[in-house]
Amino acid sequence: MDFNEFEIKTIEYFKEKYGEKCKIKVKDVLKNNGRIVRGITVIKGDVNACPTVYLNDMFLAYQRGEDFYDIMCEIEDIIDKASLDEMVDLSFLSSYESVKDQIVPKVINREKNADYLETIPHVDLLDLSIIFYVIIKNKKFGMGSLVINNSCFERWNITVDDMLKDAKENYERILVGTVETIEDVLIQMIKERGLSDVDTIPFLTGDRSIFKSLPMYVVSNKRRNYGAASMINEDKLKELSVKFNASFYILPSSIHELIYVPAGEVDDIEHLRSMVAEVNKTEVCDADFLSNNVYYFDAEKSALSVVFDSFRATLRDFSFSRPKPSPRCGGASRSGIGLAIERHQAVALFFLAQIAWRATPSMSAASSFVTTPR
Repeated sequence: MDFNEFEIKTIEYFKEKYGEKCKIKVKDVLKNNGRIVRGITVIKGDVNACPTVYLNDMFLAYQRGEDFYDIMCEIEDIIDKASLDEMVDLSFLSSYESVKDQIVPKVINREKNADYLETIPHVDLLDLSIIFYVIIKNKKFGMGSLVINNSCFERWNITVDDMLKDAKENYERILVGTVETIEDVLIQMIKERGLSDVDTIPFLTGDRSIFKSLPMYVVSNKRRNYGAASMINEDKLKELSVKFNASFYILPSSIHELIYVPAGEVDDIEHLRSMVAEVNKTEVCDADFLSNNVYYFDAEKSALSVVFDSFRATLRDFSFSRPKPSPRCGGASRSGIGLAIERHQAVALFFLAQIAWRATPSMSAASSFVTTPR
């Protein structure tokens, strides 16, 4: 069956399953990078929040050979575990003072999200944009989030500079930024997948480890979610430049993590950018894509810039002492590297490409929890 038939059959299944007890809605949902997916929402009783399951991912599972009714049981399990039996108190959203300690940043591609950015407050950063969301905690579904839109922002009567300052502080307190050597990340991946005995891989451990001459660092947060926001923290960037005793390049692995490379370890910048583009093309899903550009943090100037044409050049510096915000507001998964370990596949490819580069003489979520309009 095709996708439309899959959707119709799914709706029929849940109508029969829940009957008149629930309302079933299917709608298009705009996700990161302009990706539109079909979400099914089952509203049980008089509640204002419920889980949405994305049918696109489930249909891909069906195309891979999974049984239709097994997939329906999976959707049902997600709905039953996350559905609430009472209203979620969202009154705290009426006051900025009530939410300011729970606001965190997310970094996304500016061009691919141009339409979406018109509906939300944001700060432009080179070819990227910083947006903001509120962390919501609930005993049943745990930790959820709600993107801040223009309506909330206008009600609060604040500036994006105010929100950016609070969000950067909250990021470290709530999500807790992490910096790991790529060696440790790959070893963790190998152990968790049971691929090999780490001690038998000479280029990862011991005196022959490739990382002795090629230091690379995976930067994210403890939740491994939206970790690319680490690049907006000036203090952390400065700390790392001191640790490296050098400026450094930033490779946009995805919206969830970055890879930092000390500048002294890079000989061919154009190849570095080509490598980023190739990994994005082959390994990172559309929803997790951040950028094909390589970034450079100048430790002396404390400035972030975009690299191009085989040398460092500034398209538009983001000076941390003078951030350039966007206007106060505008107008109205399962992913390729969406899971913690799956994300490291893209990291591993960066690593392997680097090995090949140095050896050459010439030289990436199936559901979400959303509030429903009343």
